[in-house]
Amino acid sequence: MQVILDGQDVILREAKILNNHYHNKEHWYGAGGVEDSLTGYNIISGNGIFGAETEIFSSAFAMTGKLSFDFHRISPMTISSATVYIIRIIWGMGTVADAESAGQYTAFPIISSGVGANIDGLPENIINKRINFGNTVWMKCKNNTNLATITLLAGIHPYKYYGD
Repeated sequence: MQVILDGQDVILREAKILNNHYHNKEHWYGAGGVEDSLTGYNIISGNGIFGAETEIFSSAFAMTGKLSFDFHRISPMTISSATVYIIRIIWGMGTVADAESAGQYTAFPIISSGVGANIDGLPENIINKRINFGNTVWMKCKNNTNLATITLLAGIHPYKYYGD
């Protein structure tokens, strides 16, 4: 009987976490990690490879009473090429190369038929694990056009508990 009760406790705890995720406050950030900024992060691709990283949040980024956050959505503002972009979000306590080597990233495509501010389907939802405050967070993008750019805002959900 104890095993069943322990299992119910786990299910209830996970349900609370999911409920908190979908009914949580969302905070939006732009260039320089400024909340409610109207200036987006500018992410630049390489030629069919990931370009240089752009720091989204420094290791000093924090929210009072919160221990972790997840990227819930991004909102592309402008793009320079009407082709597929692959966006990579990377997090870690060391360098971006260390974090990528350790598999501390998630990636997803952005596909648009327009350029400039004529972008389809905003904002884009992201499914990712929670990231503990104290990690540095970077973004990179890949596009078949060298130096293609995407400018975006980042939406996060903060949590009172640590991530995985």
